[in-house]
Amino acid sequence: MYNILIVEDEVELSHLYVRLFSLCRYRIKVVSAGKDIHAVITDYQPDVILLDIYLRGEDGRDICKEIKQIHQNIPIILVSTANQLKQMADACGADDYIEKPFDIYNIMNKVARWGKGCEKLKLDSAK
Repeated sequence: MYNILIVEDEVELSHLYVRLFSLCRYRIKVVSAGKDIHAVITDYQPDVILLDIYLRGEDGRDICKEIKQIHQNIPIILVSTANQLKQMADACGADDYIEKPFDIYNIMNKVARWGKGCEKLKLDSAK
């Protein structure tokens, strides 16, 4: 089964992620901070990590760098409203990024691109 670790401190957004990725029968773990992130990763063994940049009292870019020091093989997708998100993702070693507000198909496809699980979703352009 495909495991997604979501690091997000906004409860409503966390619930949205859980609903979305449950459609693909992913296993989902949500944490609201980077505290003990290596223990969480070791225990949960995620296939991909969705990481918000702006967490209460923490910077997701620092968490990304910390994760990549030990877990280089786990793809990290930064999620943020920040300007210059691509440059931020590159600077901290993230594998990809998603701008908020995001399109549901875009986030689902990006997660699918970085591992096994749901196939890419097809968006009917006529709709």
